[in-house]
Amino acid sequence: MDISQKTHRRHTKRSKTSIDTDSDTSDSASTQHFVKYIVIQATDEQRPLTRLSPFWIHKSLSAAVGTLTSVKTLRSGSILVETSSKIYSNKLLSLSELAGVPVKAEPHRSLNTSKGVVRCAELKKCSRDEILENLKPQGVTDHYNISVRSDDGQRRNTNTHILTFNLPTPPKEIKIGYLNVRVDVYIPNPVRCFKCQRFGHTIKFCKNTQICPKCGESHTEEQCSNPLKCINCGGPHTAFNKDCPKWVLEKKVQQIRAEKGCSFPEARKLATTNAPSQSVKSCAAIVRTKITHAPTTADKSIQTYLTWPSSASQPSPITNTQAESQTTEPVSDAKSPQSSKTRGAGPSTRSPQIPRSSPDQSESRNKSGENTQKRKAPKLNRPPRHTENPVTMYNKYGALDTEEGIESEIETGIG
Repeated sequence: MDISQKTHRRHTKRSKTSIDTDSDTSDSASTQHFVKYIVIQATDEQRPLTRLSPFWIHKSLSAAVGTLTSVKTLRSGSILVETSSKIYSNKLLSLSELAGVPVKAEPHRSLNTSKGVVRCAELKKCSRDEILENLKPQGVTDHYNISVRSDDGQRRNTNTHILTFNLPTPPKEIKIGYLNVRVDVYIPNPVRCFKCQRFGHTIKFCKNTQICPKCGESHTEEQCSNPLKCINCGGPHTAFNKDCPKWVLEKKVQQIRAEKGCSFPEARKLATTNAPSQSVKSCAAIVRTKITHAPTTADKSIQTYLTWPSSASQPSPITNTQAESQTTEPVSDAKSPQSSKTRGAGPSTRSPQIPRSSPDQSESRNKSGENTQKRKAPKLNRPPRHTENPVTMYNKYGALDTEEGIESEIETGIG
């Protein structure tokens, strides 16, 4: 009984420790989520932050909060602050005055959140409230299930879900119950204004005139009876057509921005620069190609020879016939006094020539080679064979003597 009670106590302790560790990990995961990007703007229009010195702003932020990750100035005159500490984030959000100027601090609208795509068939059985309640410890703040229209005209849900996280970048995977599900990058559609039909802004910030999305004229869509014409590229289609080259380019910009995490100007620059793709050949393709090597020596008809006579002020070329006669008739230094004169007359630019052998010389060389091959190998001076007994020849100091050998020598009379 005592042994069973001890084992039961051990199992209960292990279960308690596992529950405690799970609760600790969930608490730590929830505490990691905080506002990293905060915008500080002045509340008094007569005293904007742009009038303050950057030294004063830096000193006041360091005194009120501490060392921050980065501080930038926006176009509107506000200050964008990035921090990596939850304590500093709470201090910044409670900030009401900066260098004597009344201010208010708010989280950035888009930098503190991110979206990811999850594909899971098991979530079809769960409601939206259940999904948000169970995924909240992992930083999920919103959920949207993509639906498609079926053949009968009704919309049905798919296995694709878009999750919004309160993190600057979405995690690589999340835990859905007992399942580890991968989180893909969410690539949104291009932002198009419904007023001027241009990309990059919404109707809230549009200052242009009303443009028809069908024909590109300055009237509403309901009053249009003109042929189709895109205001962005000039093609025979509407402004919201997904085959429009401008729409495809904007979609590529969104993809680069989502994958690399860069700004819109940088993503647009990368998308518009058409870098020429260099085709890289494989090893098999290189082997299959026929490589033509250039000849090591030039043709006899195109070779040029120069000579520098003593009477001339510059070298003069030699004709092909003269060059052939010179190369076929090798002249030694002792028999050609003219060669010594030409060498001493001036610097010769002629390359050193290799004398060509005549047919007679080649035949003589072949004959001499045949004669050398027919010659017999020289005899070797080998030592003579043993004429005496080898034991008596090499046993100078009696090293090989044995009792039996000595007795035999005595009997035979040797030694």
